[in-house]
Amino acid sequence: EPAPPPDLIVRFHVLMRADGFDPGPQLAKLAQEVREETGAMVELEGLGSESLMAAPAPAIMVGPATTGREEFRESVALVIVGLRTLEQAFRSHCYSQGLGCCGPNFTVSLEGAGGGLVDDLIVGLRGATTPAPSAQLPARPSTGGGGDGGASDGRQ
Repeated sequence: EPAPPPDLIVRFHVLMRADGFDPGPQLAKLAQEVREETGAMVELEGLGSESLMAAPAPAIMVGPATTGREEFRESVALVIVGLRTLEQAFRSHCYSQGLGCCGPNFTVSLEGAGGGLVDDLIVGLRGATTPAPSAQLPARPSTGGGGDGGASDGRQ
């Protein structure tokens, strides 16, 4: 199986900010799980000595590393599933605190050549639009937390 283009990076911009909600620990866990499961390069931006909340645009980045095309696609899909779960926790937090949580709650951007490799997975995630319900995501083993996905534009 040919490798994905070496300069292809999929960057998910995490827009979940509210008093009392820090997505940093969940994002770190998600990145580690996806790295272990797929072998893809999955890194966090904006997670340093300070809270992820301090970053202007916290992001989780997926790159090909040494994986094949299918593993890379799987890593992108797993990040989307994990972000959907985190999104549900964020919405629950906002609701319980009486805060509005209009979306989008995360968006995506592509860097480098070969974006067509994941276009069907990220349809609707670019900018502030709703993901297409027809995107095929692989089943992910339960890691607890639940969540049924949903639109990332803040609609319930």
